[in-house]
Amino acid sequence: MSSLEVVQAEMRQRQLPASEPADEFPQYFTSDQVAKILQVSTDTVYRLFEGKAGVLDFGFPERRSKRIRRMLRIPPSALRLIQAQFQSKARQ
Repeated sequence: MSSLEVVQAEMRQRQLPASEPADEFPQYFTSDQVAKILQVSTDTVYRLFEGKAGVLDFGFPERRSKRIRRMLRIPPSALRLIQAQFQSKARQ
């Protein structure tokens, strides 16, 4: 390979788009998004996914005088599991 070809190959590598860091992390759904997908209320989503593996719960349980504010982030794998449970109950 000539030096020109080596330089051209290096230039092509620099021109390729870098992989985005977001690709490295799994996508999480909000409780509102899951509620729309499952066609249930957000309160039902909180009950269904509370304590499930992989679900991120950003709640503040120490606040007793006010309503407990919660933020769930639900991975697609947990959503698929709940959907499968709903489908198996519907078949019975």
